Amino acid sequence: MPRTSPDDLATGDLAPIAIALEGFRQKSGSQTTFSLPGFDQAQLLLAGTAELQGIIAQTDRFRLAGEAAHAAAKLGPITAKSLRKTLSHARSVFLQQRPTTYVFCSWITVQIPAGFRLRRMGNWSIRLVDHLPRRLDRSFPGDALAERLAATVRAGPWILATGLARTSSEAIVSALEQIDLLRGVWNLAHRSAAWMIVGVGPPRSLNAIQLGPLHTLHRSDGVRVGYWWEPGFPPWGPLPFKLDNWKFAKRLEQSVRLRANRDSVGDFIRRSLVRYCRGLDPWDAELSFIQLWGLLELLTRPEGRRGHDETIHRAANFFTGAGEFERRIITALARERHRSIHAGVASAFRLQNVGMLHEFVAGMLQFLILKNEEFRTLDEFRSFLSLPQDLDVLKRGISLRRRAVRWRELVPTRRRRVPTS
Repeated sequence: MPRTSPDDLATGDLAPIAIALEGFRQKSGSQTTFSLPGFDQAQLLLAGTAELQGIIAQTDRFRLAGEAAHAAAKLGPITAKSLRKTLSHARSVFLQQRPTTYVFCSWITVQIPAGFRLRRMGNWSIRLVDHLPRRLDRSFPGDALAERLAATVRAGPWILATGLARTSSEAIVSALEQIDLLRGVWNLAHRSAAWMIVGVGPPRSLNAIQLGPLHTLHRSDGVRVGYWWEPGFPPWGPLPFKLDNWKFAKRLEQSVRLRANRDSVGDFIRRSLVRYCRGLDPWDAELSFIQLWGLLELLTRPEGRRGHDETIHRAANFFTGAGEFERRIITALARERHRSIHAGVASAFRLQNVGMLHEFVAGMLQFLILKNEEFRTLDEFRSFLSLPQDLDVLKRGISLRRRAVRWRELVPTRRRRVPTS
């Protein structure tokens, strides 16, 4: 089950998709069908259109796209106008559905601290418990693999997320996003100390606070509506981890919650923490490295804008007193990223690369969370990263700007007279 909805696959004019669907259209008596695999491809493109924005679960968008395509076929020849009409109608009907209470349940690798209380993250209430409520159905008759996975973690701690959603798919996506936001904050607090990675031993996730191996989704009465497992979860299972920095973790949580839904900066912090958490989850260090590098790019420059030099400059410039050594490190990491993506070259030292890259990403995230009130926009934060480190240069820049302000305030704008013949 995917944890995030993909970026839009198709935007703008629906005409090309409508033309393709009309070509895939087949008549079988009174029924209208579409040929495969062409219809699946068109359905995937429709699921990413602007007409279905606001629906967070990819599976829901994919289903509604298919329903809209069949509805447009019933109206006659499929056109961009008829597709837009049926897509808008499908979205409207979906959003008007009455939400149902769901409970997400999974094992979590963190010891419950003394005095831990319920956390309210977005529209979900999250609890850590030692024992599951009896009403939750965690039996899997006929599924030997699920029974075996469930048997690996009979005791807690467990994490329960309770909230409202229109469908089970929406519940899964929404609950996991809020849980991963919380895990991201806790990991950031844990990784605030020096972090050394030694590339020996069996493969492992770099995330100290993991979920798994089996997740279940229930209705409010405890009836199970779905379950799935983490394919990379090790058979030996990690032991519950004790987080010593709960005080700092609560401080980070408070800062995130205060601004999470207030403006674009708060939304950016929330999305970045979720990406940070999921970037540490993979058991493949190569994948973790690529995901963390993508987050570093997002922190240092606007989405969609190219410029590795800008990323390198701002990342190296972030640390006070950074010199040529830090710039060499981030430049070497950029080179490793290029070799991994464009040349398909893996590295025997990828775990160490992730450790070095993590210092840059975690440092920026902590700073942005704790100092978020000082930045009204993301552009201000990124411009801050570009400022010179030399104090004399900064002071001269401040002096020049003050002079410019006084000049603009005191001296009226004079229009230069143009001589006439």
